[in-house]
Amino acid sequence: MKYNYCTVFDKGFLSRGLALHYSLLKHSKKPFRHFILCADDATYEILAQMNLKYIVLVKMEDFEASDPKILEAKNNRDHREYMWTLSSVFTYYVLTHYKDVEYATYLDADLYFYASPEIVFEDMGKNSILIIPHNLPSKEEEARLGTYNVGMVIFKNDENGRACLKWWRNECLTWCYAVCMSDKFGDQKYLDYFEEKFKGVFVYRQKGANLAKWNIENYKGKICKKNGRFVIDDDQLIFFHFSQWRQYYPNSFFLPFGPLNSFAYVLLLKNTTIKLLYREYAEALYSTTDKIRKIIPDFIFGMIPRPSVTKQIRDIASAHIPFIKNNNNFMDDFKISKAITYIKIPYLALRKLKIRIQKKMFKHVKDVFWRKGANNTFDVRKFPMGYYKTFGDKNPDKTFYVIWLDNKGAGLFSNVSSVLCHIKIALDAGMIPVVDFQNFQTHYNEKNPIHGTTNAWEYYFKPVSNYTLNEVYKSKNVFFCSGMYPVWMGYNMTEIEGISEIYKKYIFLQPHIEELVRENLKKFNFHNKTLGVHFRGQDMKYAPGHPFPPTEKQMLDNTDELLKKYNLEKIFVVTIIQEYNDLFIEKYGGKVVYTDSFRMSTQKKNVFNTHPRDNHFYLLGLEILIDAFLLSKCDGILCGDSNITEFVKFINPDFQFVYQIDNGFNSQNSLVARHLFSIKKMLPSSFGGLSNKVKIIKHAP
Repeated sequence: MKYNYCTVFDKGFLSRGLALHYSLLKHSKKPFRHFILCADDATYEILAQMNLKYIVLVKMEDFEASDPKILEAKNNRDHREYMWTLSSVFTYYVLTHYKDVEYATYLDADLYFYASPEIVFEDMGKNSILIIPHNLPSKEEEARLGTYNVGMVIFKNDENGRACLKWWRNECLTWCYAVCMSDKFGDQKYLDYFEEKFKGVFVYRQKGANLAKWNIENYKGKICKKNGRFVIDDDQLIFFHFSQWRQYYPNSFFLPFGPLNSFAYVLLLKNTTIKLLYREYAEALYSTTDKIRKIIPDFIFGMIPRPSVTKQIRDIASAHIPFIKNNNNFMDDFKISKAITYIKIPYLALRKLKIRIQKKMFKHVKDVFWRKGANNTFDVRKFPMGYYKTFGDKNPDKTFYVIWLDNKGAGLFSNVSSVLCHIKIALDAGMIPVVDFQNFQTHYNEKNPIHGTTNAWEYYFKPVSNYTLNEVYKSKNVFFCSGMYPVWMGYNMTEIEGISEIYKKYIFLQPHIEELVRENLKKFNFHNKTLGVHFRGQDMKYAPGHPFPPTEKQMLDNTDELLKKYNLEKIFVVTIIQEYNDLFIEKYGGKVVYTDSFRMSTQKKNVFNTHPRDNHFYLLGLEILIDAFLLSKCDGILCGDSNITEFVKFINPDFQFVYQIDNGFNSQNSLVARHLFSIKKMLPSSFGGLSNKVKIIKHAP
């Protein structure tokens, strides 16, 4: 068979991989086989149940067992680099393990076809190998990332094709890392050597093949729709490479496109044709997600919780601010500041936003990070994937990775989880992580120093590296993270590969906090059988897109069950709501123990909107941190779904039992979210009420 497509993805790319497959089904005129290497069990099980036409599923364990070198490579690189490695290795596997394979074609999971892929094969003719240029806007970026893109690569099953694919495979198994070197970058720069080493290499320069965010500027004003087809000049659009696309949940058709780089957003909003092109892909993702959810109803892997309309508008508006000009910045040559003077959206026109307006919107970012000069404006919120900045000449042989959090971060343990994930990213990229909660303030920052520091991270934890912020901001190579949680890693800390080792190596409590934890452990004598109860506060009832908290009745009923089942003697209660604490004391009396933490009435919704004591914000973090470590020393816990309990389960994976109450999720709409919990609480589960499920995550045998 001529048309054999090879794709590798896990559950984080499942909706995109399915969208690719359906686009092949829609436009292919001839039968084909789509070989999918399922990078995790969930992907295999979901696709197997779908029983889709023309798909051949390959289990990762079967594939890895085919060659010991594959597992060897897996053990010496991170997950993303391993996925890059498999592009060539899996394509070679298909070419050599299956009958009647005339051509083996690698396709990235985030491609989407708008026309028949057979056009590419017709143009390829009798050649043995097909590669497609990036068409990057700058020679510097081409030199850094490679001339050609691994989006679609075709190998004919002849002497030249087999030899080239085998060479690429072997090179990737030996070296495939997310490091830009003069002659290597991931699996991609190897393509630059194909023409030099092998015969029959065809460089496909059709403008409609591999259109992407990095080359779309080359065709400004040239993309349109004729006779129902997207065209670039006279070339038909064959496929678009939706790299770094992020899908929102729940689905919505107001700005449905997910966070893109600012340039793509500007073009999308100004160009009706591109808007239609992107919308088709967004709708395809929503369609595939709906199909997945028929099998896994709560499937959200690879997606981002939809932010408020205000934040969406702000994100788009940020495209107005001129890009920083910096030689290390991969977006320099796009010159987006000249591409647009205002943005129109259905109900609002935002015109020429000034830096002073942006500063007003983000008061917690200090003035030191807003600099004007010949190099334009330094705007820390500009690039979704971060960017480089040079501050001075110090440490020219090192690159620092500055971890900060957008919108003042969230709760303490959400912040800790974000920091851990960004440390992993930094280490994988060979950078030195530093946490800056001083210039980029969080909810926990105080006006005056705490224990001699104004960096809120260091209120509670030791620095994650030996370099001070003062030294970092005099250094030559400084990379700022996106400020966002890296959702592609997932939200369950216990499931993120390598995070446990990073926590043990980089996260240490400040000595005075360690001492407070020891004092409280001694005070409460957790050697007796103790049930830990975390009863999340009032704010969770109204938080859009968050899990609903347990009800009072659910917590008491399950406490009764657990006390009897496990013969427990104490109940350690952690809650910020005074009424909840009183409820447990009233029912269980002397069995209940708790720390002297701040608590408030259920009438107040946000603990950060009050300031009843000196250093209130710092103390909030200190108290919940101590409570969390005490919870981790209990025999088992009863809880809802929150970052606090995720952290507790992470630092103690050996609980005798974990009972987690699941009441479902609140609406993403902030107006609906204010009232939905109260409504659902009155209804039975069968009539749309709270889910009222108990997830027994661990229990004694």
